[in-house]
Amino acid sequence: MLGKIRRSLRARYAAMMLKKALYGDEDGARGQCCSPAVTAERADASRRPDYIDDQTSSGIASFRLGALRADRNACEVIALYNALAREGKDPDLGGLMRHFSRLRHGAVLFGLFGVAPWALERYLVRSGVPARLYPYEAFRGGGTDALLSRLGCGCAILTFWWSESSWHIHTVMAERLNDCFVVHNFDPWRGRDTVRVSSLDALAGEYGMDMISLIAVGLYAPAN
Repeated sequence: MLGKIRRSLRARYAAMMLKKALYGDEDGARGQCCSPAVTAERADASRRPDYIDDQTSSGIASFRLGALRADRNACEVIALYNALAREGKDPDLGGLMRHFSRLRHGAVLFGLFGVAPWALERYLVRSGVPARLYPYEAFRGGGTDALLSRLGCGCAILTFWWSESSWHIHTVMAERLNDCFVVHNFDPWRGRDTVRVSSLDALAGEYGMDMISLIAVGLYAPAN
C-alpha cells in the first residue's frame, strides 16, 4: 500500500515539475543559459564562497521556514543559498527563509515539506543565475553525470528520496571540483556534512538515494 501511494505521489510530482520545466511558471520565468562571457567571469573568481554545510547547527535552528524550525525543513533553501553563493551572489539567509515561507513562493503545505524545486529554479533565474529544472525522467538510469556533462554544467541542486522505503525527501547542492563532486549539507544528522564522490551517479548508488529532480545551475551550453 505504501509503495502504491508513493508511486502515485511521485508520478504527480514528476508531471508537475515537467510542466514547470517546459513551460515556466505563471509569470513566464524559464530556465536560461548563460553566454561564454558570463561563464568565464564566474569561473575566474578566486574567492571560495562560505557554504552552509550543517543544517542542524544552532544558527540555522534560529530561523523558521513556514511552520517549522529551519533545521528540520529548510534543506531546499540551504541548497539554493549555496548555489547563489557559488555563482558570486551575496544571498541573505533570513530573507530567503521569509520569502519561501509563503505558499505562492513555493512552500509545500506551509513549509512542512520544504520548498518545491520549481520555486528554486524561478528564484535563480530571477536573480540572474542561469538554471534549468529537470524531472527524474531526464536522467534516470544513471544519466545524472551525462546530463551535466552535456550541459557543461559544474553545479546542480538535487532533490531525492533517501531510499525506496523512506518518506524523507532531501535537497542538496553539488559542485564539480577538479575530478570529483563535493556535495554540501549532505547528511549532517549522521555526521556527513559534506561528501566527495567521483560522480553523482555513484553518489546515488552508494547511499541508496532515489532521485526526484535536478536543477542545472550556471548552464554553459544550451539546455535542449
